Amino acid sequence: MLELRRVSAATQSGRIKDINAQFEKLGVNALLCPNATFLDELLSTFLGEQPLTDGQILLDGEDYFRLVRGGEVQLIIGQDTLFPNLTAQDNVLFSEEPFFYFHFRKRAVEYERVLAETGLYLPARQKASKMSREDRKILELLRSYYRRPKLLLLRDLTSCLSYKNFAIVLGLLDLMCSRGTEILYLSSQWEEAVKIADQITIFSHGRNYGCFPAEQVAENPRHFFPIMVGSHPYQVDKDENKKIEVLRLINENMPSFTDTVDLRKSLHMFSKYVMNIAKAGNCLIYLVDQNQQNLLQVVAKDDEASRSMFIPQDSILHLSDSPRMLYLNCNESMFATLFPAEADFRTVVFMPNALSNRCKLLIEVVYPDYYVYTEEELLLLKWAAKEIGILVEKTKLMGSSVLLQESHHRIKNNLQIIVSLLEMERSQLEEHGILPQDTPVISQILNDISQRVQSMASIHNLLCRKNTAGSMIDLYSIVREVAGIYEDAAAIQLDFEEMLIPYGMAVSFALVANEIINNSVKHNRTLSRPLSIRISAKLNPPGDLYQIVFQDNGHGFDERAEKSEDGGIGTVIIDSIVHMELCGEHRKRNQNGARVELDIPASFILEEIKK
Repeated sequence: MLELRRVSAATQSGRIKDINAQFEKLGVNALLCPNATFLDELLSTFLGEQPLTDGQILLDGEDYFRLVRGGEVQLIIGQDTLFPNLTAQDNVLFSEEPFFYFHFRKRAVEYERVLAETGLYLPARQKASKMSREDRKILELLRSYYRRPKLLLLRDLTSCLSYKNFAIVLGLLDLMCSRGTEILYLSSQWEEAVKIADQITIFSHGRNYGCFPAEQVAENPRHFFPIMVGSHPYQVDKDENKKIEVLRLINENMPSFTDTVDLRKSLHMFSKYVMNIAKAGNCLIYLVDQNQQNLLQVVAKDDEASRSMFIPQDSILHLSDSPRMLYLNCNESMFATLFPAEADFRTVVFMPNALSNRCKLLIEVVYPDYYVYTEEELLLLKWAAKEIGILVEKTKLMGSSVLLQESHHRIKNNLQIIVSLLEMERSQLEEHGILPQDTPVISQILNDISQRVQSMASIHNLLCRKNTAGSMIDLYSIVREVAGIYEDAAAIQLDFEEMLIPYGMAVSFALVANEIINNSVKHNRTLSRPLSIRISAKLNPPGDLYQIVFQDNGHGFDERAEKSEDGGIGTVIIDSIVHMELCGEHRKRNQNGARVELDIPASFILEEIKK
């Protein structure tokens, strides 16, 4: 534990006076003070550049300055303390610049071990003088990790790190804490402190206002602003308390509000809602399926300015893996690594949500000016992230857009090959006189088989063309696709209410529709007038039954054939699908032509959708 007991120092401004603070070993600590001069003078005191005039600094009960002289305290501040003419490997392994040294192989093995443990990488033979500012900062961290000090003091860490390296550095700091190193980060920026620290101690005007969990500061930074400027603590009025409580309840209990099965439309609804409630300039939502390398991007307000708001996919993956919300403004170097220099917005908030090992969600809220979010807005983002997760889970979207569409495409191609083979076989039989033109039975059988296979192929073609990756499809699209096969044989009219069925039932409905339409066309070839077929579908009574009616203007059913107990293959197909698979009923009768009615229980369809 680091303790400052009534510390006063002979600094130029006299701000280091009677300072009291304790920093427990509970992860990374941050000392947050809006006055940069106070932090400069406190750092100078830690360095021993300004002698103490009163009080003492203790580290684990021992004199702090004695431990500094013994190398038990490491500092990573604005200027680095690297040996410019030594390589990365030797800067890490040597505490003093050596006159000569041996055992290069042993040093190389030890350096590789450090890199493997930390997840960072710097070429072993590269000299510090040839490195970028970011690499030099990383090298200092590697050196501190290797030396395992009792205390590591940090300042100005995030200004030169890319987000990818910053995420690795956070893991490195946690690893150092787990090995017993106490870490104290000095900062004047709250957004910087909440990214790095687990506990934040707030100082203002030389006064210690207490230690707070970083999550508490991140959830409601406006609460702490008056404290940091020396005013009275922020008081939330009763109305705002009520609003926050309502949002908390929404976050915990709100069911998914979307009824659409189109993922892009659903996400667009969410993005517009979040943008309006958060009073933001725009809102972007990213959904990544890592297994399929599939990325879905949705933006609330799609205009020319929004093009500069999208971030690269590797950054999306890094940000979505983070357990914390990320706040950035245009003054931070990390902002410049994500967005172009000409970006006309100044503040961005990222809310991640790892839906599963392969599904990653990231919400990006963009503000045109400098902005500090409220607890209300943070709760809103958490709620939106949770709701989108529920939506994805329910509709089983991830992977469907690529994997299922590719599967449907392949099945469709295979079925089309089968149709072509049947046509070629029939042509061969006719050419060799095996299938005489005046013997239509075998020809009709081949035609029926071909059209059944073609109807199935048309549905798989429809499913592979769908832009949405949802697990449901409207019945109208299925029947329209089958009807297109017979567009030269009959005028087919469709009158459908919206009815959604699971993908798994699409082929079954298509086969039934094909058998009924094909039967109508086949038995009305001698009709003196053009054949017309009207197909209607509605919920009747509302919510109880899916009722689908096929009505043509043809000769109607042959009553003698209807009384026969023998049914053709078409009848068997309809009976088995309607009765056994869909748990429904079907009726047929003559009414100004042939009329077929299908009744499918809506409850059965809904149960299948839930699966």
